[in-house]
Amino acid sequence: MLIAESPDMRLAELLDELKDPATGITRVTVGGEPSLGTVFDAGYRRLSRLGQRCYRAMGLHLYVDDLPVAVLAAAMGIPEAELRPVVRELRDTRTIDQPRASRLTVHKLVHEHARLVADTVDDAVHRLAATRSMIGWCTTGAVTAVTGLLPPRSWRADFLPESVVDAAHPASVDPGAWLRAERVNLRAVVTVAFELGGLEPVLRLCISQWWLFLAEKYADDLLATHALGLRAADHLHDDRMKALLLVQQGFAYRSLGRFCDAVDSCTAAMRLAEAVGSVELVATRLEGAGLAAFDGGDLTQAALWLRRNLELAETTCDPRRIALACLHGAKPEPSEQALVLLERAYEVFRSLPVPESQNLAKVLLWQGRKLGAEGGPRLREALALATEHRHQADRAEILEALAQLDADRDVAVELYREALTILDDVAEDIEHLGLDVVSEIEEPA
Repeated sequence: MLIAESPDMRLAELLDELKDPATGITRVTVGGEPSLGTVFDAGYRRLSRLGQRCYRAMGLHLYVDDLPVAVLAAAMGIPEAELRPVVRELRDTRTIDQPRASRLTVHKLVHEHARLVADTVDDAVHRLAATRSMIGWCTTGAVTAVTGLLPPRSWRADFLPESVVDAAHPASVDPGAWLRAERVNLRAVVTVAFELGGLEPVLRLCISQWWLFLAEKYADDLLATHALGLRAADHLHDDRMKALLLVQQGFAYRSLGRFCDAVDSCTAAMRLAEAVGSVELVATRLEGAGLAAFDGGDLTQAALWLRRNLELAETTCDPRRIALACLHGAKPEPSEQALVLLERAYEVFRSLPVPESQNLAKVLLWQGRKLGAEGGPRLREALALATEHRHQADRAEILEALAQLDADRDVAVELYREALTILDDVAEDIEHLGLDVVSEIEEPA
């Protein structure tokens, strides 16, 4: 219709008009009918005063089609409970789609109109303050969530201070579910925070991204956020933070099969960690580089780095760190030495105050691999453990190992098929992930 009514306008010109922030598609008219903007204007005027404030706050949120009511409350500086009648008002006027529990689905056209109204009604100082309040809400939620999910490691205390944790934040109720629900929002917030010069929130959001990567393998998200995080760390001259982000970046590269990039990222992190005198950071970077070298087929270099990682882990007297170093260090070693390291790792993981089912399953998986034809029982034990605790990506890897071991071709095909089905469910948003590049991504020490 638009093209038919504008025969002299080139398509490129029409598209430019539709995306013009001063006009946009909400101002376009068709067939002499009122523009969408005119219709939206009338709907906006019918809202209550608080409803209009909420509408403008929706426009300030970097657009995604799903956002929590709580972030709008943060932008407006009022309790979330006060917005409940407003949500009903927006629903009844069909401004938003049928809301789900504490969340709104906002059409892109509505969002664009709300942004234009906010730009007209609210001054720049108010808009900036509201946007920063949204960033703060998301950052606090992310830190609160990962503090409850990640083990109490020393680097976490250094980079994610307890003072930022908010027990009253919705993220504290079910941290993993909150991070999954806000994943797209959090990635977008990193960009907005960086553009506004909020470097500390950028760094905290990047660190918080780590759990989503560990749990869901969102490598593309991590690489996108960390590209900005590394720039923020450079600007702040924070070499310790930069070293941490580099090794996390290295693990993301590794998961995508980009092993040379992973090694480069981790070795760059090692140089920084050595310069700031952090043994723990050096060990973590050795681990990342060693695992990337192992996945890339350089067993000699992998063994050298991972042996050194174990030596440094021993100096920390931290049983869990030592167990992880044993698990990783076993991978490039011959079976006899590897099985000794794996048994040591198994005993530690089993004896921790809270036994770590995921790492126990990984140890069993590698014991099964190192035992060769006799490894079936260990692999089946690993599969049972991963299934019980719903570690789906680990299940797929164990199934692959069982398929490689099984002499019955039909059984092996079924095992591969089941593994691929799991990967489709786990990584439907990750184009790069396939059975040929599946690699275990344990939490680095």
